[in-house]
Amino acid sequence: MHALVDDVSEVTGARYLVIKGASTTSHGLRPTGFSSDVDVLVSPADLDRFTTEVARRGWQLRPSDIDTGAFPQHSVTYFHAEWPCDLDVHFRFPGLEGDAEEVFDALYFRRSHLNMIGRSIAHPGLVDALTIAVLHCLRSPGLQRQESEYRALVRQATRFDSTVLVDQARSVGALACIAPYLREAYGLALPAGTPPASEEWILRTTLTSPNARRMALLMQAPMREKVHLMRLAIAPTSSTLLKNDIHARPTLPRLLLALLRRWVRGPARALRGVRQARAFVSSTRSVDELH
Repeated sequence: MHALVDDVSEVTGARYLVIKGASTTSHGLRPTGFSSDVDVLVSPADLDRFTTEVARRGWQLRPSDIDTGAFPQHSVTYFHAEWPCDLDVHFRFPGLEGDAEEVFDALYFRRSHLNMIGRSIAHPGLVDALTIAVLHCLRSPGLQRQESEYRALVRQATRFDSTVLVDQARSVGALACIAPYLREAYGLALPAGTPPASEEWILRTTLTSPNARRMALLMQAPMREKVHLMRLAIAPTSSTLLKNDIHARPTLPRLLLALLRRWVRGPARALRGVRQARAFVSSTRSVDELH
């Protein structure tokens, strides 16, 4: 798969960086393991050329949720009938909150190379790979695998100069997002004047349940937007209904079954989501009132 990514880059001239997975392992940031997909960050300016070539080679887009409030889009996922894993093509990475093109340029300038199958595969340098690994763990709090990987990254903190980490994280807009790691691993507070993390990051890392995120957005939305958000939840598109079905085909029976399941499970999930969302919205308002 990595050779495929590099070949697509060679044909199109698109710049890329393989992230997570083999990159994290090669830097010794996590043990070798099996990944069900390959993640690649592509320069936003080159994204169309890259994905067009991927599609030309028989790769198809997986369905995704069009509710970009609860599920902010940062990548597109491709699958191929003859390949055992997916290809996740990122045009940004959650937690790297600077301008997407400037972020990519900074990462690409500091890139390393990994020799695989006779090819030189571009991937982030060591400190940038650490930042991405930390963000990946912090983005999904409560998941056992992410928690385990995060604890390992904290133990490895002595490998890194915290000043370099702070400088490089600042250059890609990740400083506020990795604040918990800086505090726990190095006992550091954020430097004065650090821009706060985005609302998207705060929402995603505070409310791990998609239903809770959807409810929080619904509570905070203007009235005219509430109707649109409710429609997305009650009468979703076929892409949303089939996003978790790896063999998804938009046949009428499959869509009706998925919609029925959503309606049956929805009320209980919505109720749990409302409780979490109310607590989140209340705490957010309290912080705003203090300022």
